[in-house]
Amino acid sequence: MKKKPLILFDLDGTLIDSRKDLAIAVNKTMEQFGIESLPDKLILKYIGNGIRQLLYDCAGDKNHLKEMVDYFMSFYTEHLTDNTKAYPNIETILELIRSKDIKMGVVTNKMTELSKTILHKLRLDSYFDVITGGDIYRKKPHPESLLKTADQIGSNGRVIMVGDSENDIIAGKLAEFETAGALWGLRPPELVKQLRPDFTLADSMEILKIL
Repeated sequence: MKKKPLILFDLDGTLIDSRKDLAIAVNKTMEQFGIESLPDKLILKYIGNGIRQLLYDCAGDKNHLKEMVDYFMSFYTEHLTDNTKAYPNIETILELIRSKDIKMGVVTNKMTELSKTILHKLRLDSYFDVITGGDIYRKKPHPESLLKTADQIGSNGRVIMVGDSENDIIAGKLAEFETAGALWGLRPPELVKQLRPDFTLADSMEILKIL
């Protein structure tokens, strides 16, 4: 019989679909600094490494990066959940996992307070013992945030990292945790499969199969 795992989730592209709000905030920021806006599809390719890197990748402007981050934060904080929502069945699967007395955490490269606010607004925050953002430890794909969060929550030795990107799967492997690739997220399913996670999940309800 398998041990009960501790499950760590990525946020954007795994638990929540935040694409529209992030793309709007990026383009509003670039317009403010006289930089031509980008198609949403291109912006989405850069999501996952934190806001500073996202803005640099989209704008390519190092000189005004601090001011751009400040403007982005001011705008985005006011519009966190205008269009953002949980992916289908996320609340259902979190409730089922909790009913099995399995602990859960969130490990994201997004800032901690933003992450907590979004999860609170979407009424998902109560499912998680710890929510760790990218401003506490070294960002994924470095495994530090996963290892520290697992230590903080406590585990019996079995931890599963669930995420939709390279950062999630690589960090999980470096931490020597089991990894589950979410095929419904921001990255193309083929890319996630190429990373060879221990499990691939076509939808969130398939998490039940790996417990």
